[in-house]
Amino acid sequence: MYQPHNGTASITHYDLSTSGPPACGCVANMTKYPMAAMNQNAYGATSNAGPGPACGQCYNVTIFAAISTHYNVTNPPSIVVKIGDECPNDRGNAQWCAQTDTTPNHYGTFMHFDFAQQTLPPNFWPNPPNVTSDLGEWWGNYTEVDCKYWAGYNDSTALGAATKDDCCPANPMINGNYCPFQDGKPYNGTELVPSEQISGGARVEIGWGLVVTGLVWLLL
Repeated sequence: MYQPHNGTASITHYDLSTSGPPACGCVANMTKYPMAAMNQNAYGATSNAGPGPACGQCYNVTIFAAISTHYNVTNPPSIVVKIGDECPNDRGNAQWCAQTDTTPNHYGTFMHFDFAQQTLPPNFWPNPPNVTSDLGEWWGNYTEVDCKYWAGYNDSTALGAATKDDCCPANPMINGNYCPFQDGKPYNGTELVPSEQISGGARVEIGWGLVVTGLVWLLL
């Protein structure tokens, strides 16, 4: 598991399934508020294994450029999303979500957010001049934040897990109540150490002279 808690990420969006709950198994009303899936390695569980340590985390994400056109957004939109789903490294997602601890995705980032489209505010995505279609692929800067900044935090019906086998803590950054791995191994703040103590931290080149740096945490 390799999860930089701030930096630059690739960003897409998807439609929530009507056949069942997202991977974390959060309560149904969570999807009334901004939600995202995270790439498999940062999420912390294998595909179809259920909840991972990222479940319930909140991130402030700011869209700043379109990947396909290199359009730089004039008024970058920001939003706080809560992680409720996984982007597996299969099913055609490899270019976005096949990161490993040492290898970024096709776009040079160790983090990918796939926003659940139905949970976003209307007209959230930027509209480049003379472009009417949905570009769908973006760059964004992100940082993990206290979930009190998430739009659904004061709605008690939007917090928690749907069943005892699911996991969707209200505010893991603050209370340390991270979800366990799929094999039941506990995950908590005492197992996180700054990566610069191990390998000097992360520095990712993603093009246009842009360098991603930041505090990175590894699970030992």
